[in-house]
Amino acid sequence: PDDPSLAIGRYLVEGLAKGHTPIRLGGDGVVMDCVSQAVRKADPKASVQAVLYDHGGQLDEGAVKRQADVFEVVHSAPVHKVLLYENTDGFIVHPGGVGTFDELWEIACLMQTGKIQKRPIMLVDSDPPFWGSILDEMYKSMAVGSEKTITPDDMKLFTVVKNKVTEEDKTKSYKVRDPAQALADMRLFLAEQKAEKA
Repeated sequence: PDDPSLAIGRYLVEGLAKGHTPIRLGGDGVVMDCVSQAVRKADPKASVQAVLYDHGGQLDEGAVKRQADVFEVVHSAPVHKVLLYENTDGFIVHPGGVGTFDELWEIACLMQTGKIQKRPIMLVDSDPPFWGSILDEMYKSMAVGSEKTITPDDMKLFTVVKNKVTEEDKTKSYKVRDPAQALADMRLFLAEQKAEKA
């Protein structure tokens, strides 16, 4: 609960919930606790949604019921991914393991290939850097390396969110924002989406 990346995530979620943006969770545990508390702090009447993947019966549905007002439990990773990105306007991704990577790269691939609309992917970084170091290696190996399996523009799908943006961060192949800038970017995207639908 005291991980600095969770404080950034809480800030983003709180800011979105204050603007009455529905929040949907893709995982349980400490992240779910922090996110649901942030939503309720911002708007006590807000409904916290969750789409959860129960792999092997390890999900504590009692804890989920305390944190999410509306939730769906699925038992298939592909179904979980589809439910996460359908009708979702943006993603806030904390450092994670193989499951997080699977979901993140599929969403990025669908955006890169035009299968789904591009929308914000906010990667909440920690100290030492988690996402930043992965994206730096990805850029060197895939965008400008000998293979060139992606274009440098593909890196612009990602925004790394960290507490302090340095001069070096401004030269990265991806966007780097502090939490306030990241929230402003998400709000601008949501406003543009709303205007397009009107």
